[in-house]
Amino acid sequence: QYNLVSKNPVTVTIKKTPVRKKLKIITPAELSSYYSCVDPTSIYCLAVKILQYTGMRIGELLGLTWEDIDFEQSSISINKQWVLLSQKRNYGFGELKTKNSTRIIPIPNQLLELLKECKATVTTDRIIPIRSPSTLQTHIAYYISGHSPHDFRHTYATTLLANGVDIKTVATLLGDT
Repeated sequence: QYNLVSKNPVTVTIKKTPVRKKLKIITPAELSSYYSCVDPTSIYCLAVKILQYTGMRIGELLGLTWEDIDFEQSSISINKQWVLLSQKRNYGFGELKTKNSTRIIPIPNQLLELLKECKATVTTDRIIPIRSPSTLQTHIAYYISGHSPHDFRHTYATTLLANGVDIKTVATLLGDT
Protein backbone atom coordinates (compact mmCIF):
# COMPACT_ATOMS: atom_id res chain seq x y z
CA GLN A 1 0.00 0.00 0.00
CA TYR A 2 3.02 2.35 0.54
CA ASN A 3 4.66 1.53 -2.82
CA LEU A 4 7.88 0.45 -1.12
CA VAL A 5 10.62 -0.91 -3.33
CA SER A 6 11.61 -4.39 -2.20
CA LYS A 7 15.14 -4.24 -3.67
CA ASN A 8 17.65 -1.41 -3.70
CA PRO A 9 17.98 -0.43 -7.41
CA VAL A 10 21.47 1.00 -6.84
CA THR A 11 22.94 -2.43 -6.09
CA VAL A 12 22.72 -3.44 -9.75
CA THR A 13 24.39 -0.34 -11.15
CA ILE A 14 27.88 -0.57 -12.55
CA LYS A 15 30.48 1.54 -10.83
CA LYS A 16 31.95 3.90 -13.37
CA THR A 17 35.59 4.78 -12.98
CA PRO A 18 36.25 8.44 -13.73
CA VAL A 19 37.99 9.08 -17.01
CA ARG A 20 41.12 11.12 -16.50
CA LYS A 21 41.59 13.93 -18.97
CA LYS A 22 44.72 13.64 -21.04
CA LEU A 23 47.19 16.45 -20.40
CA LYS A 24 47.64 18.67 -23.40
CA ILE A 25 51.22 19.42 -24.34
CA ILE A 26 52.15 22.03 -26.93
CA THR A 27 54.65 20.51 -29.34
CA PRO A 28 57.77 22.27 -30.64
CA ALA A 29 56.20 22.14 -34.12
CA GLU A 30 53.07 23.93 -32.87
CA LEU A 31 55.19 26.60 -31.20
CA SER A 32 57.31 27.02 -34.33
CA SER A 33 54.17 27.39 -36.43
CA TYR A 34 52.80 29.96 -33.98
CA TYR A 35 55.97 32.07 -34.00
CA SER A 36 56.07 32.05 -37.81
CA CYS A 37 52.47 33.38 -38.01
CA VAL A 38 52.50 36.25 -35.52
CA ASP A 39 54.25 39.58 -35.23
CA PRO A 40 57.29 38.90 -33.03
CA THR A 41 56.99 42.39 -31.50
CA SER A 42 53.34 41.96 -30.43
CA ILE A 43 52.34 41.84 -26.78
CA TYR A 44 50.68 38.47 -27.48
CA CYS A 45 53.92 36.96 -28.74
CA LEU A 46 55.69 38.17 -25.59
CA ALA A 47 52.90 36.69 -23.45
CA VAL A 48 53.24 33.31 -25.17
CA LYS A 49 57.04 33.33 -24.71
CA ILE A 50 56.66 34.10 -21.00
CA LEU A 51 54.12 31.29 -20.62
CA GLN A 52 56.39 28.93 -22.54
CA TYR A 53 59.51 29.65 -20.48
CA THR A 54 57.91 29.98 -17.02
CA GLY A 55 54.78 27.80 -16.90
CA MET A 56 52.95 30.46 -14.90
CA ARG A 57 49.18 30.74 -14.67
CA ILE A 58 47.42 33.25 -16.92
CA GLY A 59 46.40 35.44 -13.97
CA GLU A 60 50.00 35.47 -12.74
CA LEU A 61 51.20 36.46 -16.22
CA LEU A 62 48.72 39.31 -16.55
CA GLY A 63 49.59 40.50 -13.03
CA LEU A 64 53.33 40.75 -13.73
CA THR A 65 54.86 44.19 -13.32
CA TRP A 66 58.35 45.36 -14.16
CA GLU A 67 59.12 45.42 -10.42
CA ASP A 68 58.68 41.61 -10.42
CA ILE A 69 61.59 41.13 -12.83
CA ASP A 70 65.09 40.91 -11.35
CA PHE A 71 67.37 41.41 -14.33
CA GLU A 72 70.49 40.91 -12.20
CA GLN A 73 69.38 37.54 -10.77
CA SER A 74 67.54 36.48 -13.97
CA SER A 75 64.34 35.74 -12.09
CA ILE A 76 60.66 36.57 -11.88
CA SER A 77 58.89 37.00 -8.56
CA ILE A 78 55.32 35.71 -8.55
CA ASN A 79 53.49 37.61 -5.80
CA LYS A 80 50.10 38.65 -7.20
CA GLN A 81 47.71 37.91 -10.02
CA TRP A 82 45.28 39.74 -12.30
CA VAL A 83 41.72 38.87 -11.28
CA LEU A 84 38.11 39.82 -11.85
CA LEU A 85 37.23 42.17 -8.99
CA SER A 86 33.52 42.72 -9.59
CA GLN A 87 30.51 41.59 -11.59
CA LYS A 88 30.93 44.67 -13.79
CA ARG A 89 34.01 43.13 -15.45
CA ASN A 90 36.48 45.25 -13.48
CA TYR A 91 39.92 43.66 -13.28
CA GLY A 92 42.81 44.39 -10.96
CA PHE A 93 45.51 42.90 -8.79
CA GLY A 94 44.54 40.18 -6.33
CA GLU A 95 45.90 37.47 -4.09
CA LEU A 96 47.51 34.37 -5.54
CA LYS A 97 45.65 31.08 -5.84
CA THR A 98 47.44 29.30 -2.97
CA LYS A 99 50.20 29.94 -0.43
CA ASN A 100 52.55 27.83 -2.59
CA SER A 101 51.89 30.14 -5.54
CA THR A 102 54.26 32.78 -4.14
CA ARG A 103 57.58 31.84 -5.70
CA ILE A 104 60.59 32.90 -7.73
CA ILE A 105 61.06 31.48 -11.21
CA PRO A 106 64.40 31.55 -13.07
CA ILE A 107 64.38 33.26 -16.45
CA PRO A 108 66.30 31.68 -19.34
CA ASN A 109 68.66 34.06 -21.19
CA GLN A 110 66.52 34.07 -24.33
CA LEU A 111 63.50 35.39 -22.40
CA LEU A 112 65.62 37.75 -20.30
CA GLU A 113 66.97 39.48 -23.42
CA LEU A 114 63.47 39.79 -24.86
CA LEU A 115 62.21 41.35 -21.61
CA LYS A 116 65.11 43.84 -21.60
CA GLU A 117 64.25 44.91 -25.16
CA CYS A 118 60.58 45.22 -24.28
CA LYS A 119 61.26 47.26 -21.12
CA ALA A 120 63.11 49.86 -23.19
CA THR A 121 59.99 50.58 -25.27
CA VAL A 122 57.05 49.97 -22.91
CA THR A 123 55.45 52.72 -20.85
CA THR A 124 53.07 50.63 -18.70
CA ASP A 125 53.72 49.15 -15.24
CA ARG A 126 52.26 45.78 -16.24
CA ILE A 127 54.37 43.71 -18.61
CA ILE A 128 51.34 42.28 -20.44
CA PRO A 129 48.72 45.07 -20.27
CA ILE A 130 45.85 42.93 -21.57
CA ARG A 131 42.67 43.72 -19.64
CA SER A 132 40.90 40.38 -19.77
CA PRO A 133 42.35 36.84 -19.67
CA SER A 134 39.78 35.76 -22.26
CA THR A 135 41.48 37.96 -24.88
CA LEU A 136 44.73 36.00 -24.51
CA GLN A 137 42.86 32.68 -24.31
CA THR A 138 41.11 33.46 -27.60
CA HIS A 139 44.41 34.45 -29.25
CA ILE A 140 46.12 31.22 -28.20
CA ALA A 141 43.16 29.02 -29.18
CA TYR A 142 43.11 30.67 -32.62
CA TYR A 143 46.82 30.40 -33.40
CA ILE A 144 47.62 27.17 -31.54
CA SER A 145 44.51 25.18 -32.34
CA GLY A 146 42.95 23.25 -29.49
CA HIS A 147 45.23 24.73 -26.82
CA SER A 148 44.80 27.13 -23.93
CA PRO A 149 47.22 29.17 -21.79
CA HIS A 150 47.04 26.43 -19.15
CA ASP A 151 48.56 23.95 -21.59
CA PHE A 152 51.82 25.90 -21.32
CA ARG A 153 52.01 24.77 -17.65
CA HIS A 154 51.83 21.14 -18.79
CA THR A 155 54.40 21.77 -21.51
CA TYR A 156 56.77 23.54 -19.10
CA ALA A 157 56.49 20.78 -16.48
CA THR A 158 56.97 18.02 -19.05
CA THR A 159 60.01 19.76 -20.52
CA LEU A 160 61.61 20.15 -17.10
CA LEU A 161 60.95 16.50 -16.20
CA ALA A 162 62.31 15.32 -19.55
CA ASN A 163 65.50 17.28 -18.83
CA GLY A 164 66.05 15.54 -15.50
CA VAL A 165 64.60 18.08 -13.07
CA ASP A 166 63.10 16.29 -10.05
CA ILE A 167 59.35 16.41 -9.49
CA LYS A 168 59.55 18.39 -6.22
CA THR A 169 61.49 21.17 -7.96
CA VAL A 170 59.02 21.18 -10.85
CA ALA A 171 56.09 21.46 -8.41
CA THR A 172 57.82 24.32 -6.60
CA LEU A 173 58.46 26.21 -9.86
CA LEU A 174 54.82 25.76 -10.82
CA GLY A 175 53.57 26.83 -7.40
CA ASP A 176 51.94 23.43 -6.81
CA THR A 177 52.32 20.85 -4.07
